[in-house]
Amino acid sequence: MRIEKLKSLLLASLFIVSLLLTQRLWFYLPFGEVISTANDIDTENIDIDVTDLLSPQNFTISFGGGTYTVFFSEPYEVWNIASTLPKDSENTYNKKDIWIWETAKNVLKEHLGEGYEVQEIGYDQWIKIMKFKSLIMNFACEIPGDILIDALIGQKSDSKISERIDTILILAAEEEKNDIYFGNNEKNVYFKLKSGVLDNRIRILIENIEKVGQEKGYIEYVTLQSRYNTPSKVKSDVLIPIFAEGSEPIPSYSAKNQIDVSDKLAVKNQAYQFFGRTFDFVKEINEIDGTVIYMYGYGEKSLKLNKNGTLEYVEKVNKHKTGSHLDFIDSLKLAAKFVEEKGKWPVNIKNTYLSDYELVEKNNKKGYRFSFNYRLKGFPIFIPDIGEDKGIEVEIIGNQITYYKRIVKSPPQKLNDEEKGIFSIFNNEEDKDILNVLEVLIKNKEDIKDNYINLSQKDKDQGITIEELIKDIGIVYFSYKDKLIPVWEITIDNIVYYFDLYTGTRYTFTKKN
Repeated sequence: MRIEKLKSLLLASLFIVSLLLTQRLWFYLPFGEVISTANDIDTENIDIDVTDLLSPQNFTISFGGGTYTVFFSEPYEVWNIASTLPKDSENTYNKKDIWIWETAKNVLKEHLGEGYEVQEIGYDQWIKIMKFKSLIMNFACEIPGDILIDALIGQKSDSKISERIDTILILAAEEEKNDIYFGNNEKNVYFKLKSGVLDNRIRILIENIEKVGQEKGYIEYVTLQSRYNTPSKVKSDVLIPIFAEGSEPIPSYSAKNQIDVSDKLAVKNQAYQFFGRTFDFVKEINEIDGTVIYMYGYGEKSLKLNKNGTLEYVEKVNKHKTGSHLDFIDSLKLAAKFVEEKGKWPVNIKNTYLSDYELVEKNNKKGYRFSFNYRLKGFPIFIPDIGEDKGIEVEIIGNQITYYKRIVKSPPQKLNDEEKGIFSIFNNEEDKDILNVLEVLIKNKEDIKDNYINLSQKDKDQGITIEELIKDIGIVYFSYKDKLIPVWEITIDNIVYYFDLYTGTRYTFTKKN
């Protein structure tokens, strides 16, 4: 009888010890833990400058007199100027002299930190100011003015602008106070930030760009209205690039997806980055179409690698990680840190920009979802499978990354003769002239009208002037079968079209939200 009681006591003791050990295991599993004992993250120690991610999508230089140029990457990258040494007989140029965002950030930090008066101005005044010598920085999405100002000056401030803005203009007038303008082009709302600071850095920057550009070359832009014989019939201040006959062609490139599910070793290495030493506890699922799924626990964490090059990582919301709420800037820092740890930026952080963000809520916990896009060879990338603006997505609830999506291209390579032969569209590209954007519009006019009528439910008999519906014209790289093709990107009302740069052939169109 005593032996039976002793056995029961031993079994009970073993059961309790097992529970204690299991609890310790759950709490101290590396990286892939189900419960985290660290609820607070010190974002101050994250060595990331969020102003790199809050950089504009493009920079417009107004030389004055109705002539402009637009850079999607920094001029020193476009012109391959890497030196930071002082100029001498062997070193003609210094990249710091034409580094737009770095110069603009320093100017903005000083002006916004000194105190300023805010005055709302009208659209007509904004258009008038644009014609003066100035730097115009256009962001890919609307950013609350107070958040942008706090990021630029590096501390919380008593900002006088809470409205969302998508553009900043800095005048470069000589011997005058350099007023700064914040605006929202979608809503036609504009503000003048009047300060007493005298500053010639933007004027010098523009003069340097103009001087280097005379030797290196740049794409000239003019207003759409100025290209018509009767400008009064087309009232549009949208800027369009001008290519003279015989202009240097913009080449196509070969660029494969970074994620290749056929490379099993690379796929496992990718998965290991997310699950670490707990990878032995992860279940692998191989689907018929080549998609590979890794799942931890009962779906607490999952990683999906698709044949089309998309990576998706999902974590269930964990109340132990979402106790505190990070603000916009700290959330952005944490998102950037996660991207760098799990695969780095497509090119580098300076060629990445915030393209969209939204507030999200899960399990009564609030957070942010950030979208990033990037530039290659001086132009933004458009991938039809996901849309232009979302090469990388990161969702943060509290301190926890709950969603991560990535579809980016490997560094581009020039097409070889065999690749050009496979896709006839690339043949003799170097011998073709870039098709004038007005010719593209004429060639596709009826198609554009029909789409506009169908999507906007307008009456066919209503007078429709396509040119006055144009909101933006630019050049991007369009992803097509592991190739990057330069195309016209034309936004007409809320429809974005993509036309071949050399033939005017339409590839696709998307409707903006």
